[in-house]
Amino acid sequence: MASTLVATVLGLTSPAAADAAVNISVVGIAQPDAQGMAKVGLRAASADGIDEITIKLRGRDDAEPYAVLRDFVRTGGTDEAGTWTSRQAVQLRRGRTYADAEVVDRAGDRTSKVSAAYEDNPRLPPYEVQVAGVDADNVPREIVGGGFRLRLRLWSDWTVARVVARLRPAGRDEVVATVDEFAEEQTGSTWRAFRSVSELDLPVGDYEVDVSAFNGAGDEAERAGAGTIRQRLRTAFADVKVSPSVSDIENPAIVTGRIDYFDRAGTRHPLPNAKVDLGSRSVVAGPDGVFTARFEGDVQGTYAAVPADETYARSEAFVRIAFAYLKTRVSIGVPARTIVGDRLTVAGRLERADLAGRWAGLAGKPVVVEHLRPYLGDHIVDLTWQARTGVDGSYSITTAAPVSGVWRVRFGTEGTASATGGYQPAQAESTSVARHLTRISDFDAGPEPVGNGSFVTLKGRAARRLVMGAWAPAEYRVVKFEFSPDGRRWSVMARIDTDRQGTFSKQVRATRDGFWRARLVAAAADLDSAPSSSDHVDVRHRTAFASFNASPEPVRKGRTLTVSGKFNRHIGSWKPGAGVTVSIYFKAKGSGTWRRMAAVRTGPQGSFRRVFKASMDGTWKASYRGGTTYLGASSPGDYVDVR
Repeated sequence: MASTLVATVLGLTSPAAADAAVNISVVGIAQPDAQGMAKVGLRAASADGIDEITIKLRGRDDAEPYAVLRDFVRTGGTDEAGTWTSRQAVQLRRGRTYADAEVVDRAGDRTSKVSAAYEDNPRLPPYEVQVAGVDADNVPREIVGGGFRLRLRLWSDWTVARVVARLRPAGRDEVVATVDEFAEEQTGSTWRAFRSVSELDLPVGDYEVDVSAFNGAGDEAERAGAGTIRQRLRTAFADVKVSPSVSDIENPAIVTGRIDYFDRAGTRHPLPNAKVDLGSRSVVAGPDGVFTARFEGDVQGTYAAVPADETYARSEAFVRIAFAYLKTRVSIGVPARTIVGDRLTVAGRLERADLAGRWAGLAGKPVVVEHLRPYLGDHIVDLTWQARTGVDGSYSITTAAPVSGVWRVRFGTEGTASATGGYQPAQAESTSVARHLTRISDFDAGPEPVGNGSFVTLKGRAARRLVMGAWAPAEYRVVKFEFSPDGRRWSVMARIDTDRQGTFSKQVRATRDGFWRARLVAAAADLDSAPSSSDHVDVRHRTAFASFNASPEPVRKGRTLTVSGKFNRHIGSWKPGAGVTVSIYFKAKGSGTWRRMAAVRTGPQGSFRRVFKASMDGTWKASYRGGTTYLGASSPGDYVDVR
């Protein structure tokens, strides 16, 4: 039975003859069927169009072809650039067949390709070439040290009777070793594995392996360059040490060691000037093979490796590096009580402990200072500052004091020690109570003077200072009113709430002379205000005209007009105001000016009376000026029509 084959295409680099106008890019022999029948084809191009195609098939060692094909059909592209396949399949001879191609275009230009493709009938391609006993840590097909056995795995659908392997230096044609004794190791449904009976021992270098397989009839299937063998000298690390055993950010790990190689006799020697890869960095060993590397930061372990080259094999060693994050602590100091808007300094110190437990200031590190204000039963960050520690690890910020809350300082972020450059994160908190400064402005008590027992109105405005120094209304706060007869001893007389604008107004009954002032009662977030400016209110006895009359009405001009009335004073109760001088005023009709007409003294019952000659229409009234004890008073006006 013929084997299942895949077409093999050779590089088209050395044509026997070629015109630049015609180009043959690919020649191929299809995989033959069970009877060895296969089609051939090519891909060609010419600006004038392809006219004639000839493909000759010949055996490996034959000069003359055993088949010539000229009947082709285009199966793709155009006449100018297309793919052509033979119309009929051809019977391939057993063994290897080579294809020579010639193409002529319509202008008469031609190109030929000799040995443009080959195919084996039947085809027996070796799948893989391996070397027995390759260590799992080495690159496949790399032989380290002495001899080795060659392993081959072949795919075929007929029995392989014999296998021959030829080894030649990579890139060269001369064969330096031929292996023709193989023992079968393993068999699968379509593959068989063979291992050389004897060991090979080759000088250091790279070798390509060509494989030929023969069946019982002597048919050969060949695969050139089936695999590559790399013969190298073994290398190994020695005396690899790490100091200190546990490193930290301030004490880096120093890795030292030596790299050796083993000659063909197995003798160990230092490998001079070797490149040693350690994780992401590389160092070069000295003439004695000794290398030194410095690791700073979080390195928990790494591999030391000598990469393979043309002489030496790769070697690896795990370097155990232990790294510890240094413990840190941070303090924070802030006044327990302060006033919103006042200058406030928050200060503290960042320290670290070395691996021996000794604490010292940690200089030049960033810390974050945060203020958290109360919010829905918890706290949220509302202000943030950045600071950097000094030479002794201390830090400080100065700012306008915010509202009451929690102050927090953070070094790094909890759970992310790597962000702190080799130090563990730390934080501290402190609570501070800050109250608003308050004040009362525009305070006034009036009227002045006021009658004994009458109401005096106390009014003004309350405000609280904000963080940046501005003043805002102290809304819905309690204001208390204080009274003092002498300005020294004060008593609270009344209270009232401010409105949304912070203003307030309250009426209280006046009973004696004295001073009034207001003071804001502190809420939870406020301070008691300083008292407002005081306002003195003079309290006097009230007076009033119980009656007043100008008669008769109307009166003839020139006749007598009598003005009379009664004056009272309130001293505990209303009583006649005897012996008081009362002024009589007149304002002519159409005039806006009152003219004093006379003064009259009241009698024992507070009565008074005065006669005038009627001369013009107008209004009459009586008025009491008042004094240090009594308030003044005026009677209602009485209009008299003079005819």
